[in-house]
Amino acid sequence: MPSSVLRWPLELDGGGKLALVRSDEEMWDQRLKALLSTRTGERAMRTTYGCDLPERLFSQLSITTPEDDIRNAVSQWLPMLTVLSVRTAERELPRPHGYSDTAIEIEVEYLTPSRQEAVTSLTVTGSAQ
Repeated sequence: MPSSVLRWPLELDGGGKLALVRSDEEMWDQRLKALLSTRTGERAMRTTYGCDLPERLFSQLSITTPEDDIRNAVSQWLPMLTVLSVRTAERELPRPHGYSDTAIEIEVEYLTPSRQEAVTSLTVTGSAQ
């Protein structure tokens, strides 16, 4: 189990200290969610870190699929994980005044470095104004 990995988003534990992750699975879940929800170029010192899923929501022309993008990002930035499967589903989210958001619901099944099976689910949204 990781002994000094902070829980993200930051929160306090019962003693008023910054909370730490409780297990390896929670740590890998956090790392995978951070990778997939970060846009490429968003981090100043790691400009190639991330996955362009929000941009994918509005582009019709691409030679790769969202699943390919996820697998490529994981293999580049979290090579210690073994991706078993990736499932995505796109859906519209209504907003006020006739606008809508498009969302990609993602589920990634993977093996951690300790060979534990884990599943991470997240939703990535973008505005289609």
